[in-house]
Amino acid sequence: MDYIARKINQARWTLAPYGEEGIRADALNCLRTTSDTLSFWECHGIEDVVLAVAGGLDSVQAFDLVLLRKEHFPDVRQVSTPGQTAAVDLRDRHIDLTQLNTDHIQRLARAIADQVRAEQGRVRRFTKSKIKSLLSRAIQEGRVEVENLRPHVRKHFVSVEVACNRCHGTGECPSCGGSGWIVA
Repeated sequence: MDYIARKINQARWTLAPYGEEGIRADALNCLRTTSDTLSFWECHGIEDVVLAVAGGLDSVQAFDLVLLRKEHFPDVRQVSTPGQTAAVDLRDRHIDLTQLNTDHIQRLARAIADQVRAEQGRVRRFTKSKIKSLLSRAIQEGRVEVENLRPHVRKHFVSVEVACNRCHGTGECPSCGGSGWIVA
């Protein structure tokens, strides 16, 4: 089953405090379009989606991801576009849902609300420490170049050569495995 993932603010999708079953108006901020288009990531593994999203963040912050079945939106035009992420190997997994109208947004909103409110819903929160850990591992594996991260994300990573004289990139350092980078 194919899924698409989008970063959301899960707190906006909880039941309205007014005693209604509807979707709170503030939740629609998570579905703000540009030129009738919304950005998603194809999900071939949740950690890859988290890495793709984290690689495009302006700062390291916790976030929520919702997974939606692609098959629920057969009439929505889906276009593969290069994703804005430092994880170069994941850029081709980005898609835009295009030519959206209010009916599409309403269906997307209902699908997200259903996932957030379901006991076994496909929504996960990723903490700042989890995101830093995933980025660190991706840097060590050569999937992300620190220079490609945005400045407020990049500052969380320092060169091991400066911090540790034991390894010099040989792979014998227990702190970094010889990758040259560790989480600050």
